[in-house]
Amino acid sequence: RLALIQGPPGTGKTTVASILLRISQSLHERALATAVSNQAGNNLTRRCRAAGGKVVRLGDNVVIAEQAPDLSDVSSVSLAVRAKGAAFNRTAAKRRREHESNFINEASIVCSTLAGCGGAALAGPQFGRVVIDEAAQAMEPLTLIVLNYAKSNMQDALVGDHMQLPPVVHN
Repeated sequence: RLALIQGPPGTGKTTVASILLRISQSLHERALATAVSNQAGNNLTRRCRAAGGKVVRLGDNVVIAEQAPDLSDVSSVSLAVRAKGAAFNRTAAKRRREHESNFINEASIVCSTLAGCGGAALAGPQFGRVVIDEAAQAMEPLTLIVLNYAKSNMQDALVGDHMQLPPVVHN
């Protein structure tokens, strides 16, 4: 099932999205909260943090710290490449990925940008609810990647305003 939540600015679309995520949490379902931009992803993370439970923010730790210093108490998994050049160690990289995967699997809500969900950190359908905030700004292929993480019998929500900013494509 797919819910479309549409409304003009300031009507509470993100609030409704956070309520959907809290409902999933109260039903002991894991949820994936996504947005197109880091700013919108951080906003969703703030709202999920207020609900309690274990919230994990996927993304570059440095960028998150710079853009949202108030989220320092939220556990985050950096998707940035850590191993460079000759120092690259495949065993260490494999252990790091396993650790990150376990860390993500323990979270009740995982917050990320749409692009951040396309990495190897997430695997297979594992979320009872997927929410995409600011969905009108997203390119369709990115939303399809994210919706792929939803269990087949669960509900997803696209939240946004089609009259606001369209998707941005850079050459």
